[in-house]
Amino acid sequence: CRAGEELVKISELYPEDINAMQRFQVEETVLDKLKITFENSTDFFGRIVVYHLGVLGERL
Repeated sequence: CRAGEELVKISELYPEDINAMQRFQVEETVLDKLKITFENSTDFFGRIVVYHLGVLGERL
């Protein structure tokens, strides 16, 4: 979202359980805050492991 605005969903991503790095393209969006929500997990204990998370962009 932009500063002072409500969060808005910009994309849904569907990662695969393949034990390999995955990249996801998201529509170019101007924002000040980013929230990433994992809806469900395939792990028996409900765990999700993220080894590397990069958000690419530039500050305007």
